[in-house]
This record gives sequence, structure tokens and C-alpha cells, in this order.
Amino acid sequence: MVARVLKNDIRHRLRQRMKKLRVPLEDPYRQLLVDYLNIVFGQGGSPTDDFWSSFLPRRLHDKFPGVFLSPPPSSSSSSSSSTSPSSSSPSSPKSREGEEEDEMVRA
Repeated sequence: MVARVLKNDIRHRLRQRMKKLRVPLEDPYRQLLVDYLNIVFGQGGSPTDDFWSSFLPRRLHDKFPGVFLSPPPSSSSSSSSSTSPSSSSPSSPKSREGEEEDEMVRA
């Protein structure tokens, strides 16, 4: 389940970068992937800890609603993440997703 969430997140980030840059070069996309994997498999620190403690559990809960017995921990910026995916508007996960991705890549 974790691998599927990571794969889909990487693909989403690459699509966003391709739309933004419109460059057929490989380097910007490779750098995005390296930065992402450094956050995922980093040696601790704030970005890696935030990723594993809040971002990934929320994404797992969104993709696989029954994976947790209780709602995943919510971040300080998003207090509505404990609602079920079916009760939220279709646009809210995408907008939240983009903001979270920007936060992860910047770090």
C-alpha cells in the first residue's frame, strides 16, 4: 500500500512539473525524484519526520479508508483531514495535495 501511494505521488509530481516547465530535458525531473526520495528515505529531520508521521498516513487513509482503526494524525494546517473522503468535496484533496507537495519539495 505504501509503495502504491509513493508511486502515485511521484507520478503526480512529475506531471505537475512537466506541465509547469514544458521542457523535454531529463535533469529537472531527475532532480525532483532525487529530492523526493531524499525526503522519503532521509536520515530523519523535519521533512522526513513530517512525511512519515503526517503526510503518508493521511494519503494512505485517503486511498485506503479502512487501513487505520482511527483517523490518521492531522497536520496543524489541515484540521479537516479527519473527515471521510466521501464526505469531502472532490476538489479539496487535490488542493491539499498540491500544498503538501510544495511543502515537501521545498524542505
